[in-house]
Amino acid sequence: MSPNAPVLTGERLDQSHWFSSAGSQSQALSIVGEVLESRQEFALDICPSPKQIVNVEAKVNQVYRTTKEILEDEIFGFQNENEPDNAGHAMQLLVHTNAQRRSWAAKRKKGTRKVGTATQAFLNSFSGFLESYSGIVELVKVADNQYGGLAYGTLSLFLSVAVHKEQQEETIEDAIEELALNFPRLEILSGIYPSARIRELVAKVYKEVILFARASASYYQQSSAGKLMTIMKSPPKLGVKKSVATIRKWLAETRQESECLMQARLSALCEENRRITAKLDSSQRNQDQERLDNLRKILNIENSRKNVHVEGYKKQLQLIFRQHRSTRNTAAPMTPEILQADEKYQQWHGCDHSCLLVLSGKNFTGNSSTSLSWLSPAAVTVTEQLRDQQQLVAYYYCQVDPTMSDRKCPPLQDVMASLVYQLVELRPELIRSGVQNLQAIVTSENWNHEDEGLALETMRDCLIDLFQSFSPEDVVTLVLDRMDRCRVGDDKLSGWRLLTQLLQVFKRAACTVKILVVTNSTSLRLGQDQRERLKSVGGDFYVDKLDWHQQSERSKALNPSR
Repeated sequence: MSPNAPVLTGERLDQSHWFSSAGSQSQALSIVGEVLESRQEFALDICPSPKQIVNVEAKVNQVYRTTKEILEDEIFGFQNENEPDNAGHAMQLLVHTNAQRRSWAAKRKKGTRKVGTATQAFLNSFSGFLESYSGIVELVKVADNQYGGLAYGTLSLFLSVAVHKEQQEETIEDAIEELALNFPRLEILSGIYPSARIRELVAKVYKEVILFARASASYYQQSSAGKLMTIMKSPPKLGVKKSVATIRKWLAETRQESECLMQARLSALCEENRRITAKLDSSQRNQDQERLDNLRKILNIENSRKNVHVEGYKKQLQLIFRQHRSTRNTAAPMTPEILQADEKYQQWHGCDHSCLLVLSGKNFTGNSSTSLSWLSPAAVTVTEQLRDQQQLVAYYYCQVDPTMSDRKCPPLQDVMASLVYQLVELRPELIRSGVQNLQAIVTSENWNHEDEGLALETMRDCLIDLFQSFSPEDVVTLVLDRMDRCRVGDDKLSGWRLLTQLLQVFKRAACTVKILVVTNSTSLRLGQDQRERLKSVGGDFYVDKLDWHQQSERSKALNPSR
């Protein structure tokens, strides 16, 4: 890397990176030295009567204290025809007497000298020219404010002369309009680390525009006879075209260089952004994991590992329901194909709204040696498919031991604690601001109450709070296998009450919630009246198949639709 090569980082830039009056940057500033030293000479050249000016040096210095804002006020004054005190102030500063000022104003009103369409068009072009060129000026004047005054003062004198000109000069005016469209914008130049080359180019553009403005103003200020001599010696169009061609050349090189530097700057910013994002993501992940670890301790879900171990439970079910299949009377197992062909499942799976599906049935009489359900593989299938598709799913298998006694049935609190943890794990942001509230709920007396009604209502409200934090586009699925083997205190869980509370979740969830409940019809304890009430209350949100009993291979072959 050369000594003058810019250092690329992602830090925020400001205009101070461009010029200073010391060091290597002063080399670029030396380019503008010529126009800085000759500023007084130019101002006096275009003055109507320079010999009558009192305090010439002071007044010239005042001219070159012009700012962009003052120049914009001048343009506004000329555009509105009624010239305010500061319009043309640069020229007025150089006029000695009131008589001279009146004489100059009279020339302005000679003939049809009120601001007409052509002059308005020139002022509009000049305004655009000023706005574009000011980007260059603002960079150079960082080194010294006098560079701003030099540029704006020169343009002010040029504007005053141009507005009071006897006739139009299309070559000059076309050049102003063209250049206004070609200056690089300040926000672009400010966004790059300047190289030595682009500093040099910007300084050259700054200088050439001042020379162009001086030459154009001098030409306008000449008498008709003077203009004729100028035309004979050096046609103005050729001079202006040469000046514009030089500016156009420097602008083209400036644009090319700035594009290269901007590309390098963007690459540096992208790399910096990736680094910062990775750092923030890592920090956020660490914080989220810390909160999750804390929540895991609060929920005490360590004893539920087997109940959420998909592969282990799947192997257990396969072992139980496929180990004796030597005859046609062997029980037919649940398969993904059988599940996906079922009309009720298709209705639940295919709907675009929240829905509760209850599957219940009995094992084949020839396969009654286990308390596991032949329908449980359906719960595993749904869980696996949703996880493979990277969908949002939380699940709990209440009975994973084929010989589990009633005394070892999982408490409802364990089931809900595991679901809550899984939902938060899906969306860690759920606890970034609500850890204390969630902690208060799961440690409350009602959460752990032996009264089934109070416990279910508390858990329902907790689920609703979580689902309200998901987005409307989210589809979250809960898979609850063998909820009939769950207990509250020492009593078995009421299937009726559980399903009723789950339906209440749908009404207040912000997202789409789909729930699959798999039970054994023998222990579901759901009466016909209760089922009808669920259908009535749930409507399209409730689907069930409570008589999906396992068949033998022979019966299945004879009745493929069951």
